[in-house]
Amino acid sequence: MNKPLVHFCTLILTLALAATAAAALSTKEFAVAINQAGRQRMLSQKMSKEFTLICLQLDAAGNRAEMVKTIKLFDSTLVRLQQGDADVSVPAPPTPEIAAQLTTVKSIWAPFRAAIERALTSEAVPRTTMQFVAQESVHLVGEMDKAVTLYEKACAAAGFQGTGAVVNVAGRQRMLSQRMSKDIFLLALGVDAEGTRADLKKMRDLFERSLKGLMDGDATMNLPPTTNKTIRTQLASAAEIWSHFAGKVDRVLATPAAPAPDLLSEIAELNPRLLAECQKVVGSYETATY
Repeated sequence: MNKPLVHFCTLILTLALAATAAAALSTKEFAVAINQAGRQRMLSQKMSKEFTLICLQLDAAGNRAEMVKTIKLFDSTLVRLQQGDADVSVPAPPTPEIAAQLTTVKSIWAPFRAAIERALTSEAVPRTTMQFVAQESVHLVGEMDKAVTLYEKACAAAGFQGTGAVVNVAGRQRMLSQRMSKDIFLLALGVDAEGTRADLKKMRDLFERSLKGLMDGDATMNLPPTTNKTIRTQLASAAEIWSHFAGKVDRVLATPAAPAPDLLSEIAELNPRLLAECQKVVGSYETATY
């Protein structure tokens, strides 16, 4: 048998095995994997937010301690996604594409982690480090989002239509809550004001549209209307917190000046509440029967 034919047969066998592995996963395993991968998006922005709060000297000690925990959770979850963990129903990557994408995420994670950890030991973080974190936090979350999308596609290909989309979008809300806060604190630091302000507006609108889509359906996001009463109640709770948070975001967007210290403190205080409500929503979707 010639080498090209051997390579072709090997490729076909690899793809067949990957398809079989993906098809063998349950809807619960896909939901858990998408939730965990989606949470990585949030953690990338949460640690970036904590980094900016340290730079602003807003509860620096508390945010240093919290950032250490966030870094450890991101790191351990990335290992779990790459290797699988049957104890928590996380499967090993069901397709070669997902495995390759997680490797890409790992390559970005190493230098990013080194940069944000400077805030753990430095009294004054260099401006170049702030700029690097601002840029690479977007790069990291973008590559992690690609992994989530690949999980969602594998879930749909396995026959679980709708499961991946709702868990993906619900999980993305967690990330958006942290990314908006990070953007606001970057504006206070004077880092890339024009680009950061544009990103803040984009994330604000995406959060609001996604919240409505989860409740009432959105064909372009592949979201069916939510009929589960428990989840709808949780979505309503998230919407109530969002209404307060959105008002503060709009105050930031309404003026070209840097956010005032009192507004920064209000956002820093409200942000964890919004994240907690978003976490409850995605948890409800993950455990629901589809």
